[in-house]
Amino acid sequence: MKICFQCHTPYQLFIIYILSATTYVNDDKILVINDCSEALVNLIDNSKKIKLWSDVIKINEKNKDVNYIYKQVEKINLNDVDIVHFFAPWGPVFSRIMFNSINEGVKCILTEEGGATYTPKICAENIIKKNKIFNENHGKIKMDIEFSRFEEIWLLDKDLYDNSLNIKVREINLVEYLKNENLKEGFIRNLNILFGYKRKDIGKNIIFFDQYLSEGRVIDFEYERFFIKQIIRSCGKDNIIIKSHTSFFTKEKYEGINVEFTENLNVPWEIIYINEVLCGEIEKSNKKILISYNSSALINSAILGNKLGVNPNIMFLFELIDIESSKALTNPLSDIISKLKSKNVNNHIFLPKSFTELKEITDNILESKSYKNDEQQRKLQKEKSLELDFFKKIYNDNLEMIIHPIKNTRICFKVNEEKDYDYDEWIEQRININKDTFTIKFDLKSYSDMRILSAHWSIIEGLYLKVKMDKVSYKTIDEEIKVLSNLSYNGEMDDQGYISFETLYHYVRFDINDYIKEIAITGKWKFIKNYDEIIHFVYREINKKKFESDQYLSYYGLMNKWLNLKLDNIYIEKYFIHNSYNRIGIYGCGNIGINLFKELNKSSVNVICFIDKYKREVSKKQTPIIGIRELEKYNDLDLIVVTPINSYEEIKKELSLFYNNKKIVSIKEIIDNLIS
Repeated sequence: MKICFQCHTPYQLFIIYILSATTYVNDDKILVINDCSEALVNLIDNSKKIKLWSDVIKINEKNKDVNYIYKQVEKINLNDVDIVHFFAPWGPVFSRIMFNSINEGVKCILTEEGGATYTPKICAENIIKKNKIFNENHGKIKMDIEFSRFEEIWLLDKDLYDNSLNIKVREINLVEYLKNENLKEGFIRNLNILFGYKRKDIGKNIIFFDQYLSEGRVIDFEYERFFIKQIIRSCGKDNIIIKSHTSFFTKEKYEGINVEFTENLNVPWEIIYINEVLCGEIEKSNKKILISYNSSALINSAILGNKLGVNPNIMFLFELIDIESSKALTNPLSDIISKLKSKNVNNHIFLPKSFTELKEITDNILESKSYKNDEQQRKLQKEKSLELDFFKKIYNDNLEMIIHPIKNTRICFKVNEEKDYDYDEWIEQRININKDTFTIKFDLKSYSDMRILSAHWSIIEGLYLKVKMDKVSYKTIDEEIKVLSNLSYNGEMDDQGYISFETLYHYVRFDINDYIKEIAITGKWKFIKNYDEIIHFVYREINKKKFESDQYLSYYGLMNKWLNLKLDNIYIEKYFIHNSYNRIGIYGCGNIGINLFKELNKSSVNVICFIDKYKREVSKKQTPIIGIRELEKYNDLDLIVVTPINSYEEIKKELSLFYNNKKIVSIKEIIDNLIS
């Protein structure tokens, strides 16, 4: 019999090796590899050394025209092939071309590709949909997968299959060879030669499996960096090591993060794991913690662990991360995890829903921290409760705001080129948000003698919403109506034209450069009331560049320290009283500024004013809100506290131009002072 394998990832080569060295050991075999994975290309010479395949054919696909790829595939003699093993025929171009050109008499087998193969129809549909633009531009390639061409599907664990294809399911019998002492040594030796792997102790208890989320445009680059930092922080940087993805890895997303990486970056985890277990390191393997968002490496660790008598600690984080395509990635995975758990109750599989829970699980497994003590247990529960309360508060605040339908919407505009984006002039209008459609008209007659360069529409701050603008126009001083099309916004537009904003301070910017009397905006909006979707929006706030991970973590850390001070009955007014600061100015009317105001309002410390670029209602006491230039009238302030901690130095410099006293401090410095 002649067998053909198509291959485009190192993991597929691992499965091909297993089949070639076991099931097809006495058959003629050819291997077709493409060049899209540099890690795989580097293994071509090794694949020839072990002499398992009569021919190893390389297809040059990377950055190549489809017709060029066609010509290469056509040169492969598939006429005398009896069986072709396909890994994800919905994947690379050469694989699709091969799949569509196989003769009717050839047996096609859909073969283990990780988690995707257990739910092949769902995976194929989502990948084809995701590559819609590519498909339209390459009509020569047939995209719909004819699953009826597959006679069998081969998997590492057939019990995890979703039965979406009505075909025979066969299990790849790897364990028989791993448990057979006569076969094991040669099997492992050649496997390690193929991948150039020399076993070395990993040296860390926690292994985090990097995935190509931002590289694959699943989530934003900065969003992924934020999660990586939080994971390392929760696990402890001295406990964790990163296992890079074999095909797609961007080291830049770890820039500035102090963490170690495993050696043998291009070696699939399954090879490392098998070597660990078979070298008698079962006890060590049982104490290891394997963490990833939804990596197939974790599924395979559970499968192999079950068969080899190992119970690894496995932690999936897909419930922690807000992945845009979560239905495609997490729902099938949830089913697979349920099946894994039912197969072996000793499998230690965890799905933390918060970073606090992630830390608790890792601490318990590593026994680095005991939570059996009543006091520690109470403290842990309090941390969990605070984290959940944070989200509940956001949800309740949002609903409370929606209950009162009359809101303010505001438009600011720029008239001075030299001021860059400093919108000094603004108009506010009251509107009813209970209506699904809106028409807002801003009267600018008072400014008709000024050339309006651009306008900045702050829709309704503090509410989670989606907005669709059907028409944006302005009326010139000559009564001419002009439609605006050059818009920008701090959000993302969906297929229906609704913009979902990445922060509670949403805006749309219009370029105008004209003398105008009125701006009119018509459209539709949706106010988010569903809890899960609001939490989705909360996570998206992290995604905005201004909340770049370092900055967001400093904000998060500040609030955490402040909470801990309160839990220890240390209140912030202590700093001001101790230093004889009685008349205080607060820079920033955001959440931190308002929280500071509320704290000091209960004490003997007097908040004389807020300093902020935009005026907004802060309290019933009508504490004045002033601009930076007005500070010259408030030089009798004892101290100004800057609450936007990530812009402190820049704000301090600007304040110093108009505040002669010069006593300016960041709220972070105050909190740190109280802790010390």
